[in-house]
Amino acid sequence: MNEYSTDNTEALLRRAHLLMDQGRHVDAAEWFQQALAINPEDAHTLSQLALCWVHDPARRARAVDAARQAIALAPDISYHHAVLAITLIEIARPGQDGLIREAGAAATKALELDPESSLAHSIQGLSLLRLHKYQGAESAARRALALNTADTLATQVLAMALLNQHKEGDLKSLVDWQLSENPEDAAAHVSAGFQALRQGQHRKACDHFREALRIDPSSNAAREGLIHSFRARSLIYRLYLQFCHFMLRFGRKGSGAVMLTGYVGYRFAFASLKDSHPAIAWLLAGLWLVFALWTFLARGLGSALMLADRFVRMAIRPKERWEGACVGGMVLLALLCLAFGLGRSDLGLVLASLACFLSAIPVASAFSNEHHIGKWIDLAVAVVGGGAALLFVAVVVLNLPVRAEFLLFQTAAFSGIAISWMRMLGVWAR
Repeated sequence: MNEYSTDNTEALLRRAHLLMDQGRHVDAAEWFQQALAINPEDAHTLSQLALCWVHDPARRARAVDAARQAIALAPDISYHHAVLAITLIEIARPGQDGLIREAGAAATKALELDPESSLAHSIQGLSLLRLHKYQGAESAARRALALNTADTLATQVLAMALLNQHKEGDLKSLVDWQLSENPEDAAAHVSAGFQALRQGQHRKACDHFREALRIDPSSNAAREGLIHSFRARSLIYRLYLQFCHFMLRFGRKGSGAVMLTGYVGYRFAFASLKDSHPAIAWLLAGLWLVFALWTFLARGLGSALMLADRFVRMAIRPKERWEGACVGGMVLLALLCLAFGLGRSDLGLVLASLACFLSAIPVASAFSNEHHIGKWIDLAVAVVGGGAALLFVAVVVLNLPVRAEFLLFQTAAFSGIAISWMRMLGVWAR
């Protein structure tokens, strides 16, 4: 008799679990489905099927349904609630905090049913991490590790929570422990990579992220970290990373408040000095503009500088290439217009430069914003504002008889101002 006969449930489940252990979740799902065809009310098999489906983008929504079915069949089993929390976190797109909070509630229910579940503590920590509640995420991860020191998810959550709280000593101890305990663990190298990136050691970070990808080619965290380390070859982007890490001290809402306070302080200083010391006032305005442009364009410029490296061009994805080309192109055009405008005392070219600089903000935001709604708004504004800036440059350079040329400048300028305020206030931004 065939060991994996379709009427042998135990054999089907053994085969499915073997495939799961090998990371072949899509194949494992087929065997779990065959087992469910024999026994459709097996709650544990439904939970396992849900865990397989979260690895398949085409079936992630069905994973949530499978997890809910498992809970309906066995509502007093902690594991099923933990699986539901995992599926909700996996399907949540950036900005969908409601799903993350629902996942946190499911993890809390799992803990009520089994306070000793390291998985439930880890998932609770992950949900808090996604909500930027780093202190709570750290506490949950530490509770999970106290129950199971081999819990890799808890270790990853703890590493990211420590990183975002600037607990350098604790993070170093954790990373050293990870690497000594399991040097072939991709998560350990990801943690070490982000630690090195935080310290400005982008080459060391790059080595760790490459090693993580060698161990686990599907690691999205390692791939993102590698791209960050490529961008960090640029001093502009390294300074930007340090600025971002500094702002993380204040939290997501606090950082917006800090930027808003800085803007109000700048406006007050400008108004106070404009009449008595106009040179200082306009110098202050110029410095604020440079600072604002740098905070929004640093990542895009880092992507643009990546394109100069032949090896990096082979490693990055099309999105990073387009980001570098679009943002870098707008900034380069702005610099050329500024140089010729100042050299020729041509106000039109100077305005064209300003239009390009400001319209580059929504262009850069369209690539960097991960919010599931905000990224499309940014893209629409980038198309309108960037297009208006390019038309305005053409009108100025070619001296075209267009009556609405100032309207083009206003459209380009206001597109940048609008997106910068939305990002500063955290509106549809992640």
